[in-house]
Amino acid sequence: MADRLAARVQQGHGDSVRFLVLTTGTPDTEKLVRSVTCLGHETRVVQYDVVGVDVPGVVEETRADATIYVGACDDFHNGAPVPSVDALCRMNRASPMIHICSDAADPPWHSLLESYHAAGAFRLQVAIDGVRSSPIGRFGRVALTPVDPSQYVERPWSERSVPCGFAGGGGARVDWIRPMIDRGALQWWNESGFAPYAELCEFYGRCQLVVNDARSGSGAARHVKGRFVEASLAGAVIVEPRDSPAREWFEPGVDFLEWGSVDEATEHARQASSRSAENEKMASRMRAGMLERHAAGPFWRGVLEQAGISC
Repeated sequence: MADRLAARVQQGHGDSVRFLVLTTGTPDTEKLVRSVTCLGHETRVVQYDVVGVDVPGVVEETRADATIYVGACDDFHNGAPVPSVDALCRMNRASPMIHICSDAADPPWHSLLESYHAAGAFRLQVAIDGVRSSPIGRFGRVALTPVDPSQYVERPWSERSVPCGFAGGGGARVDWIRPMIDRGALQWWNESGFAPYAELCEFYGRCQLVVNDARSGSGAARHVKGRFVEASLAGAVIVEPRDSPAREWFEPGVDFLEWGSVDEATEHARQASSRSAENEKMASRMRAGMLERHAAGPFWRGVLEQAGISC
């Protein structure tokens, strides 16, 4: 991803807000970058977790109307460089900084988020994991993962050839993925977790149901994964763990399905054919709500407004 995104510039049209996006080489951040570039404003994208990159210098040189910082936790970033609190404060003085945090509910992040807040390192911190009880829930903004909806074309239900799917790496999730596969109830796409984003979008568009996992990176918390938003925008029904905070944002049984055991998740998959009409209505309703309230456009409008940045 570094080669595709680092130092890329997208030109907008007419009067536009200039954005600088500081991101990492983690493949999963590509959708976050796209959520900004799809807005059509002049945008520069720089990968900051590379040895030798003068990140404060980049911010001071660009002088963007807003700098979007896709956060990384130093302890879990495999030795790649992450700006210090002092460096972030310097950057925030040059350009209003917005911190996007994917794992704010995860305990390893908490002390870092608190130190950012105490030092005034950001104009606004945004948790995109849907957990209002995280530190950012006290002093920032809590939302869901912003996604460029143009990446997802709504496919007719009759053309969805995968009754129940999952996309992503295994890890701790194999404890339910493998049993569902063994029962013929799940198609696992991209087991390695690395593939072009367009292929991920295309796979979700072929699914009727997408089973999800709500565990955070450390496994110590539960949050709303980006997959929840992505699969919903693709027009699939999400089958979400019962302990997920998604139920604080949407209504179980109306907007999405829930599972609490492998047996229950498997049963949802097996009922995909008999519940086809109900699932299609649920997916269509959820997609419309996601487009209206949580996709990239409404997400960034709310964030910029709270940060006091006009566009």
